[in-house]
Amino acid sequence: MGDAILDKKYDGVVTVPFFKMESNYLLGKAKADNIPIVFLDTEIQLDHPSYFIRQNSHNAGKVAGRLLHGLVGNDGVYFVVNMVTERGLHANNLQRENGFREFFQTNFKDRDIPIITINHPIDRPFEINHEIENMFMDQRPKGIFVTNARSYLVPTILKAHKVSNVSVVGFDLHDDNLKCLKNKEINFLINQKPEFQGYTAIKGMFKFLTEKDASDLNMDVPVEIIVQENCNALWN
Repeated sequence: MGDAILDKKYDGVVTVPFFKMESNYLLGKAKADNIPIVFLDTEIQLDHPSYFIRQNSHNAGKVAGRLLHGLVGNDGVYFVVNMVTERGLHANNLQRENGFREFFQTNFKDRDIPIITINHPIDRPFEINHEIENMFMDQRPKGIFVTNARSYLVPTILKAHKVSNVSVVGFDLHDDNLKCLKNKEINFLINQKPEFQGYTAIKGMFKFLTEKDASDLNMDVPVEIIVQENCNALWN
């Protein structure tokens, strides 16, 4: 794939670093051909210095922890839901979970707050096993953090298993998630502003190619929290 892209002799490339080996290969080839690359969405450690326009996924996970803790409290039980591809867990999902756990480990060192990870294959319908079903039946308040864009799947499962007293935080503002937010089935959505990332990357790339100025090719996009009261303008 990297060869196919670079054989086109583009002036610059904007992509995402979901797969480390392929990203390293693409980056190495691009540097040899003096083609600039800027990565979106996620920052990972690569073999060469790189440009990233992304949201800090670790910090986003800590924000999710703070939001859920404000609803669920110290006496609740927390779940992290990851959707896993055939290649494994994407780096940004893992970074978000680590940030989520760090929030609790840092702020509540003297308490044993349960955090349960659910890794579900992305190519299968979202379902839960008997063990997770029993955990959902726990009478304590429950908080669910979905580390990718599929938090809209959670309310259907909760309804099917008659699970109550649950708060949900997820990512991304596509229509299914926004509909659940508006219907109070999701409590918070974290916006990565993907359109802004793409626009900023192209604008920064143009500045780099015309002025040799790379100052706009590294950016940490702030964590934006969307709630029911401010989602109407975002939902088509």
